[in-house]
Amino acid sequence: MDLLCQPNVIITSRPNAALPASVKNIDLELETIGFYPDQVKAYLETDPRTKESAVKIQTFLDAHWLMQGLMRIPIQLDALCYTWKDFKGSDVPDTMTRIYSAIEENLWRKDAVRLEKMTEGEAEQALPTEITQNIQPETKFLECLAFNGLCSDVIKFTPEHRDKLVGRFSLTLTVNDTMNRLSFLRSSESSRHEDRSYHFIHLTFSRILCGTISCTALGWKQAP
Repeated sequence: MDLLCQPNVIITSRPNAALPASVKNIDLELETIGFYPDQVKAYLETDPRTKESAVKIQTFLDAHWLMQGLMRIPIQLDALCYTWKDFKGSDVPDTMTRIYSAIEENLWRKDAVRLEKMTEGEAEQALPTEITQNIQPETKFLECLAFNGLCSDVIKFTPEHRDKLVGRFSLTLTVNDTMNRLSFLRSSESSRHEDRSYHFIHLTFSRILCGTISCTALGWKQAP
């Protein structure tokens, strides 16, 4: 708290963070919302090896004004670039729902390797259903985590929250080890795995993972 007693202080935080009661009269509050259009273009052109893809992605965004705004979010633009190689000709999705579905499929394909369910070569050749069948326990876990987070307005999942999850559901995996291997999640900087908190790379992905799960099916409406 000594720092906050100084005449000028810059405070950075996640959007859900709460300031101490002693901190009053903030002069200016700003929210980072993502890239400007020229920064999106610069991002796409950063890697000279992907110049051809960059031109196609930029052309695609120019033709879809709604997606231009959504892809200003760096993590979503990065996910689109990662997925783009799998779109063939006219097969490029024309809605955000299809874009996110394609991104989700590719992240699971990547994670099937990280979870040691498949080799890299097997994952590249696998059919979508084969990927789905191989990562069923992890999918169930993430769906439960995402649904509870949305129902209970929880963004950061603490060790206590994860312990509650294990106690409530029959999970056939080791939670902390699994969370460290999933591309859908990011962790805090704690050096101890058991002390880390986790959050989804973007809330959009937590909503996608909720799928058709119901509160009744989960039997859990309050976050610990």
